[in-house]
Amino acid sequence: MKRTTRVAVIGAGLGGATVAAMLQREGFAVRLYEQANALERIGAGIHVSANVMKVLRHLDAEQRLSQIGIHPDKFTKA
Repeated sequence: MKRTTRVAVIGAGLGGATVAAMLQREGFAVRLYEQANALERIGAGIHVSANVMKVLRHLDAEQRLSQIGIHPDKFTKA
């Protein structure tokens, strides 16, 4: 794919935002679309696995996520 190719990413969740950031770093013109007017807490939680953290580290986002995230003391099965 040529770097002049414009890319649209639909959805700014973890996957969409990550792929948009990675494509941008590779020199692509990326436009990210999200239906929500603002990103807000809705009471849901997202568990970020070790592999996702490796990607976030590569994108220089790990430290910021760690600062604003909640770190549970333990996980239990329901």
